[in-house]
Amino acid sequence: MKKGIFILGMRITVTGLNLVPFYGVNYEMLEWMENEWDKYLYQFLFNFFMTMTLIAYWTASLRKPKPIPDVSILNFSF
Repeated sequence: MKKGIFILGMRITVTGLNLVPFYGVNYEMLEWMENEWDKYLYQFLFNFFMTMTLIAYWTASLRKPKPIPDVSILNFSF
């Protein structure tokens, strides 16, 4: 039980650390941009890629690893 709580805590910590830049980009950095189209483009692209990164992280961390097949490098025939 302790192992499961630790792993969940680590997943939440990694997710939280990845969400920190959301505030910086969406509320602080884009506030200084003058061109509205660039502002919306940067905001969309940043949020899209950060969301995809978090989805990939959670997908990879929740899947069970598959065994690596035994492949011998020396069995090549030419």
